[in-house]
Amino acid sequence: MTETEHRLLEWWLYNQILGYQTENIEGSLLAHSCALGTWMRKYENNPEVKLLSSFKKAKNLHEKYHQKLEQIQSHIQNQKTEEAYQQLLDVKNTSSRLEQSLKTLETELLKV
Repeated sequence: MTETEHRLLEWWLYNQILGYQTENIEGSLLAHSCALGTWMRKYENNPEVKLLSSFKKAKNLHEKYHQKLEQIQSHIQNQKTEEAYQQLLDVKNTSSRLEQSLKTLETELLKV
């Protein structure tokens, strides 16, 4: 579910770059607003989970991912289309790394 939600955010921003989407999605771009952010906040106080290196890595990548989405939104608002598009390509890389990190975290959580 979190992968789908993140991909949808990327798609919305891509459509904004192209000028097809005018709806403001700023609130959705915040790391704590998505399902993964909600899940992470729930478990960041669990000592067994928050000490896992995969949890720390996933949390860090998730925050970076959303920061990049916010930067894209800023570029779009400032009509810097090329910068927004280049940043979107970088977001896809971060997203792939986050997905891999979440798979590792899932494996480690089975051992907790």
